[in-house]
Amino acid sequence: MPGQYTDFIDALIKQRNFSELTPEEHEEIRLDVMERLDDFLLDRIIDALSDDDGDKFVSRMEEKKPMSELVQFAKDHIPNYEDFVKQTLIDFGHAYIGQ
Repeated sequence: MPGQYTDFIDALIKQRNFSELTPEEHEEIRLDVMERLDDFLLDRIIDALSDDDGDKFVSRMEEKKPMSELVQFAKDHIPNYEDFVKQTLIDFGHAYIGQ
């Protein structure tokens, strides 16, 4: 999921004002932020689902279903999914920058 958010993640890293990162350090931070964003999105998705749908979503995750299937499940079960994702990214950005 977060792989599609590389530009967003790079902008967050820039906003954090890390001083003169080497390309290797930037990539290390990017991977860390991607992992955090992935966890944040998945947690928010699970919270937004009904208990039954949340259990189904977690089961699909445990079965290592493709990310495209997980996203489609979320789209099918969370009203206004695109707005939900936008707000989740805003919330993540505030949490990350505010650290």
